[in-house]
Amino acid sequence: MQDIEINYVTSGIYCLFHDHLNCAKNWGVYLQAKEFDQEPELKNKVIAIWISSLIDPILKEEGWLNNYLEKAQALNLIHLERYAKQAQYFFQSMKNLLSLFSREEQVFLTDFRNQLVHGFLAGRHESNRLIRYVERGQLVEKHIPRQEYEEIIRTVIGSSSMDEVLCDLRARFIGAKSEYWAIFRELQINEKVLYDAMRAGREFQFRSIPL
Repeated sequence: MQDIEINYVTSGIYCLFHDHLNCAKNWGVYLQAKEFDQEPELKNKVIAIWISSLIDPILKEEGWLNNYLEKAQALNLIHLERYAKQAQYFFQSMKNLLSLFSREEQVFLTDFRNQLVHGFLAGRHESNRLIRYVERGQLVEKHIPRQEYEEIIRTVIGSSSMDEVLCDLRARFIGAKSEYWAIFRELQINEKVLYDAMRAGREFQFRSIPL
């Protein structure tokens, strides 16, 4: 029974790293491959999806991540406790990176991302809109009137074109001096090593995470 619980916690903590990495790898090829250098509009769509995807793990931090951390501690699995804390550090790097963008820019990017991947936008039919953004390294969730939401979108675009705005956001995202990028690149290189170490009950020492 304990082996089942250990496998559950191990797989859960691994997915905290893997799921975001997998999403980014699926879309990152369009940013890196030279054959797409002449397609800035495509790159802009990718960036909207990538930046907005940073919110997903942050939303689950207080739920699943803390749950796995508590279970690792209860099972006295020191290596898994450390992995959970490393995941927390990774999530904080996402918060810090998102904090480089204003509330309005984050709402704009999420709105554009939703248009790209959803066939029905329920929020457009509601009098109040739920917004999520990161400010000073902390997640903020609140409802605002629909008119205020629409004004946020108009403010970000201003007199520019959609792609002009997105090109600027893309350059700032890719060029940001952030721990997120160091951790992300290390995960790209060592994902299998990390997985094998977790399954074997060993620790993995990130160079980019001082834990």
